Amino acid sequence: MQVINKQFKTINELREYRFPPLSLSNTLIQVWTGYYSESEVIEIYEILTSQNFHFIGTTTAGEIFQGKYSVKSIVISISIFENSRVNISHFIERNDYQTGIKVAKTMATDLTKILILFGEGLRTNGDDLVQGIASVNSNIVIAGGMAGDYGDMKKTFVFDHNGIYDRGVVVASINSEVLQVFTDYQLNWQPIGKVMTVTKANKNILYEIDNMNVKDLYRKYLGEKIADLFPISAIEFPLVKIGEQGMLLGRDILMALDDGGFITAGNLEVGDKVRFSFGNVD
Repeated sequence: MQVINKQFKTINELREYRFPPLSLSNTLIQVWTGYYSESEVIEIYEILTSQNFHFIGTTTAGEIFQGKYSVKSIVISISIFENSRVNISHFIERNDYQTGIKVAKTMATDLTKILILFGEGLRTNGDDLVQGIASVNSNIVIAGGMAGDYGDMKKTFVFDHNGIYDRGVVVASINSEVLQVFTDYQLNWQPIGKVMTVTKANKNILYEIDNMNVKDLYRKYLGEKIADLFPISAIEFPLVKIGEQGMLLGRDILMALDDGGFITAGNLEVGDKVRFSFGNVD
């Protein structure tokens, strides 16, 4: 297996890059772009499709390359396998749970070692999506994430070699008899403050914590400056859910709804325990 990682500071740099010859069936190309407007995504898409290879991609809220965070760049990872085959497709069903079921039934076989998913970032319920996959195949390894737009919370995109999408999920499956996949995770959000209880929620829509409106809660504990810019400011102090055996699960607040609720990055239930957190670079 060979991996080639490249970062491009501008779209023009990407246009001028000379890609190596690649086989369609045994190559996985992943694209993360900080150029997230529709016109920019179309431009990047056209550059990539002109190379006549298959890929999955997503807009971001920041790119990571060689262990460092960047803004306004394009990161491409090319994985060339010797004994593995890659399949790519886009899915959207009537709800995210059903989308997950369709993904698992369509993409997961006895030889599938991993599914890599990039989901639209504002309306996709990642929890429901993963639970739908697990309802069909609970042993499959799942990786990936949700699209971003640098906190604008207006429109995100995912894409593959067949199109650009503002709904649904693009999926790459890697299938092999010999490939070994190892998983790990990292959450550098450090919990602070008291443990609080979710008192009103509906899946990934959060209304109240400790019987208080979420925005008012942030105002009470974190001040007027945070409340004035809420919910964008909440990314600096996201909620973390205390899961089974004390595992912390990120529950960022993504956007406000007209009914006073807030969409969160993952489901919450009444009775769940949560805390504020902050980014701990150490």
